[in-house]
Amino acid sequence: MTKLTHIRYGSGENILFLHGWGGNSSSLSCFSNALKNEFATTCVDFSGEWQRTFADYVDGVKEIIDNYRMDNVTIIGHSFGGKVALALAIKYPYIINKLILLAPSGIKPRRGIKYKFKVLYNKIFKSNKFASSDYNALSPTMKKTFVDIVNTHLDKDLSKITTKTLLIWGNKDKETPIYMAYKLRRKIVNSRLVIHKGGHFSYLENYPQTLREIIKFIGE
Repeated sequence: MTKLTHIRYGSGENILFLHGWGGNSSSLSCFSNALKNEFATTCVDFSGEWQRTFADYVDGVKEIIDNYRMDNVTIIGHSFGGKVALALAIKYPYIINKLILLAPSGIKPRRGIKYKFKVLYNKIFKSNKFASSDYNALSPTMKKTFVDIVNTHLDKDLSKITTKTLLIWGNKDKETPIYMAYKLRRKIVNSRLVIHKGGHFSYLENYPQTLREIIKFIGE
């Protein structure tokens, strides 16, 4: 597997930033820049045209953690990055101090008859007519990666997470609907949920409040 690129600033206790699908290492820079004078901040970049599995991304982040000998690292992850953070907390709980998850994916979505019809149509006619815009925008190589990521769900292992966790969500999130927030809150025993007004990027829509919540949570 190709090693994940990353940018690192500052010194002190480690905070690792994991961006969402389609983003890059600068996607959470508004937080890393605010914290880099007091912490060692590392922003991982998941972008790149290489076929990977979801497990490869998880292992790639673990390599970065091991390389810098990060003990008790705090991970801040949005969407896909939050999903990677959840997988790390399940597999390597001993290296993580706290989780701050901004509308993470990883919960198996509820699917109605309309969605099932679209999947059936695409299979029968070998079409991408009803595929998501994210999928259609990808190269053939990355489409395989995307399919593996979308079809990897963490529901059955969430109760294994004992890491202290802060969940931050938008009340009108369409990509990771609010019912996923409540499920995570129930499954992760040592967690709390903060709901903002807004969508999938509510952490940016409510940036000052989000930053205050992050700083307070890290300091607890």
